[in-house]
Amino acid sequence: MRLVVALSLLGIGASSAQAPTATHPAIVLSEWIYTVAPRESPSVHASTIIETPQGLVAAWFGGTRESARDVGIWVSRKRRTWSRPVRVATGVMPGGRRYATWNPVLFETAPRELTLFYKVGPSPREWWGMKRTSKDGGVSWGAAIRLPKGVLGPIKNKPVRVGDGPILSPSSTESTDNPPRWRVHFERSTDQGRTWTVITPPADSTIEAIQPAILSYKNGWLQALARTQHGRIYETWSANRGLDWSVLSPTSLPNPNAGIDALTLTDRRQLVVYNHTTTGRTPLNVSLSNNGITWGPSVALETAGGEYSYPAVIQTADSLVHITYTWKRTRIKHVVLDPRRLRSPRNDLLDSLLATMVPKLAPLVASRDSLAMILARDSATSRADSAVWRFRESGTELLKTVTAAFDDSLVQHLIYPADSAARARLKEPVKFVPPDLSVSDSLTRFLDARGVWPFRDEGATYYTLSEATMLRLLGPYVREGLRSYMRLEALEQARPAVEDATLRISLDLVAERLAAADSVADRFRGTIAWQQIDWRRAAYLSLMINGTDNTPAFSASQELRAEFRAALERFTTRHDVAISGRTVRDYLTLLRTNGFRDTTAVTEFRQRVRESAGPRG
Repeated sequence: MRLVVALSLLGIGASSAQAPTATHPAIVLSEWIYTVAPRESPSVHASTIIETPQGLVAAWFGGTRESARDVGIWVSRKRRTWSRPVRVATGVMPGGRRYATWNPVLFETAPRELTLFYKVGPSPREWWGMKRTSKDGGVSWGAAIRLPKGVLGPIKNKPVRVGDGPILSPSSTESTDNPPRWRVHFERSTDQGRTWTVITPPADSTIEAIQPAILSYKNGWLQALARTQHGRIYETWSANRGLDWSVLSPTSLPNPNAGIDALTLTDRRQLVVYNHTTTGRTPLNVSLSNNGITWGPSVALETAGGEYSYPAVIQTADSLVHITYTWKRTRIKHVVLDPRRLRSPRNDLLDSLLATMVPKLAPLVASRDSLAMILARDSATSRADSAVWRFRESGTELLKTVTAAFDDSLVQHLIYPADSAARARLKEPVKFVPPDLSVSDSLTRFLDARGVWPFRDEGATYYTLSEATMLRLLGPYVREGLRSYMRLEALEQARPAVEDATLRISLDLVAERLAAADSVADRFRGTIAWQQIDWRRAAYLSLMINGTDNTPAFSASQELRAEFRAALERFTTRHDVAISGRTVRDYLTLLRTNGFRDTTAVTEFRQRVRESAGPRG
């Protein structure tokens, strides 16, 4: 080892050599793909790796520096040792102009057809997708082909095959805004990569995420993990083979705004390679999960100072895990792990809960997706409205039956580890353990992708249909009246997770929902939905007049708070003609008469409004 390092320092050496790395029983091999960089490529980044019948193939981009025009795509192959790196793609255009190349991804799009996807352009905000194919395991390559407009190809991480069918490619965009907006999307092909359709998760303007990596589960359910600017890896779930995705939400794993990669192992465990930090790009770690929700203690591949980043990970036919990554921007490192020596976290409670939930939710997902396909022919008609409302009723009844088998005590253990059962068992007070919000929020997103919304109220967990999922899949086909009602219910469900009967929103937001409820109530008067809509309107009106739970309407001196008064006046100005608007206007008149103080008459008025909201029927 010392001889190899000494020779490499002198500019002499084999194409690959053992490399120092962190020690762990799972690490089988650690090596550099090359010890002496090609003269044209002193700086390298963003590797990819794949197994072919001829052996391993790795690729990366390299040149004088990232984004320089001389940056090209380099390839090395390994049967016993790594071959000398060869440049196989550049950014030279037909007219002679040259751009940088970026982020290669290797994938077998058809049997014995290896495709090299990469990007060309001056920056990630302006690049476009390219590809070249090889029929001999990366020895020779066909002509460079530009991908269709609007299709970028896999942006950093490998595509996956959904069963034996479509190819799903993880991608993203960085806009030309200043600062740029980051958005995750997926590109799906049903014809071996010849054509692609773009699928985008629901937008959230507050989330900046790119470069997703896809994990697969039974029954066509998928999870994507993404790099973000928010200090954490974010996730999105799909319950229908990638056709529809949930809103992105944070996981428990940190992220320093650096690339990641992930893999579903043959034993169905999930593996992610990432930087376990919120700043810098060291250390580089591997973590495992049995369910994609709780992640185990990480294994460090690198811990020294420097940059260790942009990993790529695969599992080969011998079940070993191969990882390549950027090593201080000067080399590409290759590490091999034996996954049998990697521990995944045990969470018997969560695993037991998911084992009960997942199979039982399949009929609900299947019936919803079937309805979405049928509705297209009756779009924007009363027939579509009726079909969706019947599904709401049948889906609710099905969910009651399904969730009757869920052990709610497991949910309580997951969210509140120091629960009443633990106290009873110990027969003495125990120290309060804060809720594990990362687990509960991930569980909420996991269920939302399957069309289920769990919520807690007075110490118990309840389950109902996810209005956000309904709105995404069925909303486009119904008329505006029903769609408005679905939006209203989705807004209500969007309150923070694990809140017991506490609506933590501003008075102005309550006012917006009240106005929406008034509008929906007019459209649905006399229908089967009227009771639910009217209850929702009354509940919002009660909050408007009585104050939200976390912001009392009256100060300690019993005077109406200034911001509440202003919010009430804004509402009546905009919605004076509505039923709720007239009620708030009458309340303001009464307040003015009583000097905006909490008198007996004011209290009685508020009590009447509170009673009108009443318990939900």
